[in-house]
Amino acid sequence: MNTHLADFYSKLLKKQEATYPLEFYRFLYELITTTAFSEKLMLKGDVKEYHLSPKRICSLFGINIKQEFGIFSAFVLQTWGITTSKDIGVAIFKMAEYNTLKLSGTETIEEFISAGLEFPA
Repeated sequence: MNTHLADFYSKLLKKQEATYPLEFYRFLYELITTTAFSEKLMLKGDVKEYHLSPKRICSLFGINIKQEFGIFSAFVLQTWGITTSKDIGVAIFKMAEYNTLKLSGTETIEEFISAGLEFPA
């Protein structure tokens, strides 16, 4: 596991701020970093930093959760406590607060809410 992510989660646990399980943060972190890296490569290094919009992140999350967990997706999301795209935004803002991910500075939690994803409870 990424030590940066493990350090982040350890800090959350110490401060009793771990809203979601580590597996959710790991899934989200890997989705974002892998996608940003591969899309940046497609641009042949013309960009120093690559930004994914909240809508794109939520869309990729919905696709990837189904690909990775298939018919068990709803169970996994329920286990993680994920019900809407707002949960994705809350987790991303928390990772940014602890310098695990970078935000562009213009994102808002409302952008994640407006992505409109709802997951079965």
